[in-house]
Amino acid sequence: MDEAQARVKVPVVEVAVEAYRLVFGRLDLLLEFAWAPLLILLAAAILPELLLPAAATAADAAFGFTVADAIEVVVALLCLNAFAVHWHQTVLYGRQRAVPPRLFRGAFIRFLVYTVLMYLAFLALLTAILAVAFTGPAVQPGEALSNGALLMLLMASAASVLLWLAAARLSLLFPAAAYGAPLGLGAAWRDMRGNTWRLAACGFISCAPFVLIVAFVLSLLLSSMQLGAPLAGPPLGLLLLRGVVDTVSNFIVVGLGATILSGFYRRIVLAAVPATASEE
Repeated sequence: MDEAQARVKVPVVEVAVEAYRLVFGRLDLLLEFAWAPLLILLAAAILPELLLPAAATAADAAFGFTVADAIEVVVALLCLNAFAVHWHQTVLYGRQRAVPPRLFRGAFIRFLVYTVLMYLAFLALLTAILAVAFTGPAVQPGEALSNGALLMLLMASAASVLLWLAAARLSLLFPAAAYGAPLGLGAAWRDMRGNTWRLAACGFISCAPFVLIVAFVLSLLLSSMQLGAPLAGPPLGLLLLRGVVDTVSNFIVVGLGATILSGFYRRIVLAAVPATASEE
């Protein structure tokens, strides 16, 4: 099976079109799975700013990370992973009713573990980069970077790209867990061989246009907020609208990503199962 999987070249455009068709062509199904976690995440994104203004705008928060941000991150971790499991299973099984309920619980726990481990890896890299950056001499405004500082910047950028590629190489862990056939790290790494850059291209083609449009809309909303009375704070209506746009876009991006990963998993792993079974 490994040799057969190694020869599979997942069609980038075909999977990207499939992702757009399944997500935007079935927004009713997406909202059916997303409405409850969406409301919870929307509340986590808006209520802290209304109820905890001091914590949400604390100037002395570490790296600008506030209590409101921490609440939103934890809630997003739970809600978006729960939705991702449902969407993966819908794509892979064809219909949600065919999925055993117990399968969701196990997959959800695995999704949380995988996501937390990947976040910790990126956080460790970020911490190392910041530690190295703050040990060097401070660069004054208008001053050119020294050769050493430039080299460290290039090394940090290269390390970030490599870590991101490693995460992409292991990404079959997610659809495999949702399907109820978890892969080990080694198997996920081997099965994705030859398709990592194809996954990156597919994700870019599928998500970049939508993310750019959402970023433009959010920038317009932010500009509208800044036009209001700065002392009175942004109008509640604009604050709610910004939260709705941001939250809904998160679920759509997760839906696109889950559809893409499920498409890769079906073509690389599931397509090899019947051939292997018949040989045995």
